[in-house]
Amino acid sequence: MYFILIFLTYFSSFTAAVPSDCLNGIEEALSTFVFAEAVTPFQSLCQNNLSLFSMWAAAKVYCITEEQISAGEEWAQVYCTEVGYDLLVPYATILPNLTDDAIAALPVVDFVDRLDTTHVWNTSVLISEALYDTGKRTIVVFNDSVKIHKKYGWGVYGFWGCILFIGIINRLVNVLLSMRSSKAFDHQRTIEEQSAPRSHSIVFSKTYRWFQANLILPPAIGTRHQRHVFGFTMPTRIVTLIVIAYYIWSIVICAVSYDVFFPNFYYNDYSQGWRYVADRTGILSYANLPVMWIFAGRNNIFLWATGWDFPTFNIFHRHIGIVATVQAIVHAVAYTVEELAG
Repeated sequence: MYFILIFLTYFSSFTAAVPSDCLNGIEEALSTFVFAEAVTPFQSLCQNNLSLFSMWAAAKVYCITEEQISAGEEWAQVYCTEVGYDLLVPYATILPNLTDDAIAALPVVDFVDRLDTTHVWNTSVLISEALYDTGKRTIVVFNDSVKIHKKYGWGVYGFWGCILFIGIINRLVNVLLSMRSSKAFDHQRTIEEQSAPRSHSIVFSKTYRWFQANLILPPAIGTRHQRHVFGFTMPTRIVTLIVIAYYIWSIVICAVSYDVFFPNFYYNDYSQGWRYVADRTGILSYANLPVMWIFAGRNNIFLWATGWDFPTFNIFHRHIGIVATVQAIVHAVAYTVEELAG
């Protein structure tokens, strides 16, 4: 339980915005404005003087630190290069023209202006603070959601890594107890039992054997292993608990840490949640595949490391496959709904 709480606290925490997000958010807020002589949106961002003046004016007003502006300029240069343009006017070149009077003379635009994509602007503009905040939050939340989806993908490996680690420790304890029970240790054990019949080692041994008899070895239902019930092989009690725990874990990491807000410049209020669910389930489904393949092998190294037999790993393999399949179906359905809603 503590592991789950620590994991969710760490991996569900939203990261702080990076410096380039300031200019990136400004660009997103300006992306639907049509400026005179702009041929394409990419050309408007990178080479249209009216658009560039609007972008740098907003940067001077809203990007508080020099680091934000320099990081944003670097991001803009890379972005423009990727779309086939050069950034025509760097910030340092236009800065002398960004006087307080020049910025104050710019018309302030808001959400209504952004939605009017038919209007052609013959002058530079200054986006409102609300428009800037929404643009930046759209960028930050989108980038953050991608990171969180990937972190939860690692949660798949974290779960099975812990299970395998426990299995390895269990095998090691079994080996040590077997050595302790051998004839070579009979004399020493007799002395220990006579001198300290309630020693820590004896208490540990009895406790461990109780877990073996009541949790690890018994079947989940009934009195015989490998019994077929409704077409399924009846596993041991501990294997059943692990499988149930993984179903619960898979549901939890599919259902938490979504930052859905409106207005959002990428998605409308209906499609936004569906898109995040689609991304999360797609990544988790893909993350399950390597574990599923490893557990399917009859010669995988964990058979030796844990001492578990192949049927145990085969049970894990089948249920991981079920989880991955369900996640893939949810991924497809969510993407379909998001596309139709968008």
